Amino acid sequence: MKNLTLKTPRGNYTVYVGNVLFLSDVIKKELFSNRKVFVVFDENVPTEFVYNIKNALKRANSDVFLHNFSSGEENKNLESVLKIASKAFEVGITRKDVFFAVGGGVVSDVVGFLSSVYMRGVGFYCVPTTLLSAVDACVGGKNGVDLPEGKNLIGTFYNPEAVFCDTAAFASLNERDIKNALGECVKYALIDGGKLWKYFIDISLNPPENNDYRHIISDNQLTEKLIFACLSVKKRFVEKDQFDKGERAVLNLGHTVGHAIEAMSDYKLSHGECVAKGIVQELRASVNMGFTDKSVLTDVISIFETLGISTDNPFLAEDEIEYIYVDKKRAGDSINIPVIISPGEYEIKNIGISEYKEFLCRL
Repeated sequence: MKNLTLKTPRGNYTVYVGNVLFLSDVIKKELFSNRKVFVVFDENVPTEFVYNIKNALKRANSDVFLHNFSSGEENKNLESVLKIASKAFEVGITRKDVFFAVGGGVVSDVVGFLSSVYMRGVGFYCVPTTLLSAVDACVGGKNGVDLPEGKNLIGTFYNPEAVFCDTAAFASLNERDIKNALGECVKYALIDGGKLWKYFIDISLNPPENNDYRHIISDNQLTEKLIFACLSVKKRFVEKDQFDKGERAVLNLGHTVGHAIEAMSDYKLSHGECVAKGIVQELRASVNMGFTDKSVLTDVISIFETLGISTDNPFLAEDEIEYIYVDKKRAGDSINIPVIISPGEYEIKNIGISEYKEFLCRL
């Protein structure tokens, strides 16, 4: 088992990464005794895993309530928050009690946001059950829901009390789930430029037989290492800039365009797929404007091709601008854009929206 502690202005919390955590005593360290626990779980999470959590909490002398949540971007809204809040109030959840978010990024976003406003703030714990949420959404304190006008437009910065990345939860993931996560993993590798970048370069040069990446989740040690490596990169930026006012903006690499593509596809394309497309489109524009060496773009495209992740964009850059106008990262008539110079080297550029349109369309 690996541990990672984040130290932020809003408090410290630990991420536990390991196999069958809920069959061990690790949960007792978080002191659930005499607290009610309201567990919101994604309907796609295997029943056995949910009951392992329930039984572990009961062993810690907690009263446990289970609430099934229909995942999917279409349910990441205020209506879902209000429904869960009403159920929690109905069973007597108070300020001294806690929420558990068990599922992917949508569940952690919704429950994290609810926890930050329910009775003006109660504790919550995150249990990511997708590789994507384990390497990204579970850490950083960003929570929120969507509006019809755009993604994550209502939200808060609110830390979990702890995160349990139990690799036993990933056994049922399919190939698309894995690829969905790898889009974000490549982002972290490109920002870091160290061992994680070398790992993906090596994969592009020596792909596994039949390009089968299920070994990433079947090998618990490899899964732990990959999650830990990605979260270690994210930790550096979150600790420096929890509220996304400066250097943390580099973690938005691929996301400005990626979120636009997600919305334009009516969320039929997964987040990781859209981030991969966004990274390539932003890098290609950056190369054309002289910020980035073309070899970086070539390497990234090669990595995504080897991973079986399509970077073809079915939409026109001109049409993406409409969605970028409602992006929460926009400030007035400009937006902060991360520009990769080389792996591990980057700049945050404040670019006018009209200039950014030219930046994207210069392909």
